[in-house]
Amino acid sequence: MLVLTVTFVVTMLLYVVLVGYKTIDALNAMPDDDKVLFFFYMRLYFVNTIVNP
Repeated sequence: MLVLTVTFVVTMLLYVVLVGYKTIDALNAMPDDDKVLFFFYMRLYFVNTIVNP
């Protein structure tokens, strides 16, 4: 169980870092309305990965 949890945390952390790095430039160019939708759907994705790993 510990190996599974550590694997999940490491891969999720890597995903968050890569998505954060990739979207910095894209977010600066987005209007505020699109940013709201982007972050809403991003949070839904995170909830999905937490509930159903």
